Amino acid sequence: MADWTLKQLDRVVNSFLKECDSKMQGVLSSRLYRLSKEGNNAGYPLTKPIRDGLLELRGRSGRKRARLFFYFGPLKTIVFVHAIFKSSPKTPVGDIETAMQRMKAIQEGRKGKINGLDYIN
Repeated sequence: MADWTLKQLDRVVNSFLKECDSKMQGVLSSRLYRLSKEGNNAGYPLTKPIRDGLLELRGRSGRKRARLFFYFGPLKTIVFVHAIFKSSPKTPVGDIETAMQRMKAIQEGRKGKINGLDYIN
């Protein structure tokens, strides 16, 4: 089975990974690799649907929780649009709205540069 291609809007994931400590980088890199293999067959706890085609890739290292927001694009492509450290049990509505707006803008051809994703694994 062919792997999924991981893409990102304006290098959002690469920038986020630089903010992470080495342990969180390892966790997220491993999860990105799994997602590239499993694609839309990946489920909870690796990924979780948010709404209207937006999902989150979930990572945890100690007390830190990271969320990378993405959607499934055409031709086995996964496009990441936003990334955050989560500090409360609920994902902040503002971050979900940001991710939704970016996803819709890309799908409508109004937004940004889509790059390949360089993850460590």
